[in-house]
Amino acid sequence: MPHSEHKKHTLEAIEQEIESLRLQLEKKKELRDSLNQQILSLGSHETGSLDKIALVREAERLEKLVSEIQIDIQHLDTRIWRLRHRADRIHHDIV
Repeated sequence: MPHSEHKKHTLEAIEQEIESLRLQLEKKKELRDSLNQQILSLGSHETGSLDKIALVREAERLEKLVSEIQIDIQHLDTRIWRLRHRADRIHHDIV
């Protein structure tokens, strides 16, 4: 396989990986938004003191999940950026 063909194949593989990561990123963002909405809806409940304790615990659990998902989102963003940068370098080598 000639060098330029190898680079084209590598570029295609990188672009496919970027698309896959972009889809994962969108799903994570949707999940984060959904969990944030659940946290907001917990605050609108009118309950007794025992139920408030359960609501606070649930809100804390959801906030922890949102935090973990936000870290995943940041990692995906970074990985996509690095792959795009690599793809740009390869593209410039081909052209």
